[in-house]
Amino acid sequence: MEPGSIAESGLSALPVADEPGLAADSTEADFFADFTPDAAVESFDEAPPEAIEPDIADHPTLIVTNLASAPPEPEPEPEPEPEPEPEPEPESAHVSAHYTTALAPAAPPRSRRTFWLLLMLMILLLAATAQMTYFLRTEIATHLPQTRPWLVQACTWLACTVELPRQIDLLVIDDSSLQEDGEHEGVVRLSSTLINHAHFAQAYPQLELTLTDLNDHAVLRRTFTPLEYLPKKTDIAAGIPADEEIRIRLALFTDPVKAAGYRIYIAYPGNQ
Repeated sequence: MEPGSIAESGLSALPVADEPGLAADSTEADFFADFTPDAAVESFDEAPPEAIEPDIADHPTLIVTNLASAPPEPEPEPEPEPEPEPEPEPESAHVSAHYTTALAPAAPPRSRRTFWLLLMLMILLLAATAQMTYFLRTEIATHLPQTRPWLVQACTWLACTVELPRQIDLLVIDDSSLQEDGEHEGVVRLSSTLINHAHFAQAYPQLELTLTDLNDHAVLRRTFTPLEYLPKKTDIAAGIPADEEIRIRLALFTDPVKAAGYRIYIAYPGNQ
């Protein structure tokens, strides 16, 4: 907008003295008399605008500060991390477990079940050991001679016997001879040696004597038990000691048989 138009518009807006209700004083008349459009433009451009004083009582106080010079606001502190929930105390856990188990059927303690299980296993093991010992008592006594007295004592309660080993291949009959008795007619005397090559005691075998004629045919056969060919004071139940020799002497009545030779064997009953 041009300055002239602004001045004209300003002049047209001023009140006129001739209008009714308005009284113009002398000062205003002088002011308008000296007023020119150029002066109005100049005064309008140079005159500073009047400050409008607000009514402080009617408005709240607003304080404006220099944002550039104001210190920066402190950064908000980070929120602390939530603390972990405390673990339940052993007492409370115990109480919880107590109420839990109270709802379910009560189970026997593990230690008691373990005790009974171990006890049953021990009983089964002892029973199996006793059964094996019963059936293998002879072999056990053979390889562990120190156990023989205990096994013999146990068999007195169980009505059994502990037999001695019968390994006939470790027994040898040697140094045998058969001669006629010069004092008694029809009587022959047998002399022999029984040797135990085993490193353990063995049962005494039976002794079988066969007399033959000139054609080597058997004319007489006789079997002797340990009670018959051993001395009377011999402990037959103890058996032939390990690596021992036993001397055998027998008298045999042969009349009327005439023997020209003989054969001698050793054997156990049932193994002939």
